[in-house]
Amino acid sequence: MGICFFLLYEAIEHDRYLHLSIRFFQKAIQHKPTSETYIQLAIATSRIFEINQAVEHLEEAKRLFEVAFNLEKGAPFPPTEWIFEYALLLDNMGEVKEDESLLMMSIDQLNRVLILDPTTQDIHYRIALTLSHLADLTNDNNHFMRAFCHFRLAHRNNPDHDFVLLDWALTLIHYGECVEDENRRLGIMKEAEEKLMQSAKQGNNQAYYQIACFYSLGNQKELALDWMKRARSINALPPMQELLEDTWLENLRKTDEFRHFMTFLNDQSFDH
Repeated sequence: MGICFFLLYEAIEHDRYLHLSIRFFQKAIQHKPTSETYIQLAIATSRIFEINQAVEHLEEAKRLFEVAFNLEKGAPFPPTEWIFEYALLLDNMGEVKEDESLLMMSIDQLNRVLILDPTTQDIHYRIALTLSHLADLTNDNNHFMRAFCHFRLAHRNNPDHDFVLLDWALTLIHYGECVEDENRRLGIMKEAEEKLMQSAKQGNNQAYYQIACFYSLGNQKELALDWMKRARSINALPPMQELLEDTWLENLRKTDEFRHFMTFLNDQSFDH
């Protein structure tokens, strides 16, 4: 029952099904505590964070994963899917808590997956993404370079993966902000722009807002506002609070046009 409700949640994202899956996994553990059920409960618990952003759910999921791994101590290796999910959890926790050690642990686990099963779907993309989180936190050039290598491998393995291009572009932007040489920085930003555009062409709606942020960052305010409007036309804008706080939109927020746009958005939200 727990698995059925979890699959329902994954299919239609109705919170009620996620809570029901957790309840049934907990009952299953009371009846017979197996490592597999602990893993399923850990994954379901980690998904609650996506709903309410409460970090204690990530912490509880981490504890459940580690209980499962302790139960498997006698086995040579736990299944790679378990290690992969655990690594994703550590990455999420590390990014939320801005904890370098958790991000390093995540990379270690992802590299373990890569060794055990190099065919794991999105493995290079996930390593690249976690390295990018670590690079953003530390501004360490080596982490950026390693992230770019894995983005390149991920794109080579799946050229149609629009999120590879999007996250690669965002990592390039963060890296460009750390580069002092102006010519080199401009080259990095040009490459980021190209990848953002490719991602949008491949159908990634989130790219529209990120392109607006990119142009705002470069003080190209008219282009930034144009892409904001495009993002709105496909319902791809983030919540209002993010629009007011996103540091990449600082230049655009200084304009009267942006203030009019925000007033329009406010009026639209009241109409609905």
